[in-house]
Amino acid sequence: MERLPSLMKLGPAHDPHTGPLQLPHMLISGRGAKLRPEALNYWFGQAVRGWTVMDRLGEIRVPALVLAGRDGFQFPPEHQVELAAGNPNSRLVNIERAGHNAHLERSAEVIRAIRDFMADGSPSRT
Repeated sequence: MERLPSLMKLGPAHDPHTGPLQLPHMLISGRGAKLRPEALNYWFGQAVRGWTVMDRLGEIRVPALVLAGRDGFQFPPEHQVELAAGNPNSRLVNIERAGHNAHLERSAEVIRAIRDFMADGSPSRT
């Protein structure tokens, strides 16, 4: 709750055409806000400055799926490679022609990757 005032101030930077009064209509109609990547990147960098788990990835003892859109601007493919490399039990799958929201942009491919991973469960690099 302590971040709520900041989020309310930053909201217009993400989507200047949507405010609190439009939110219920957006949720009911299924229309999502079109975010500005620059504002989102700035906010994310400020909100989690200095936070990292990269040095702890080796502690994960179960198979993990690292799934990302190849065209993601927030966490580009080279970051995904680094994330998967830090966890010896991981499988990296990059979804072609998808950005940060690959699950929305290329749903069938994401579902296939998850099903394959759950059926097999062993790490392999793709």
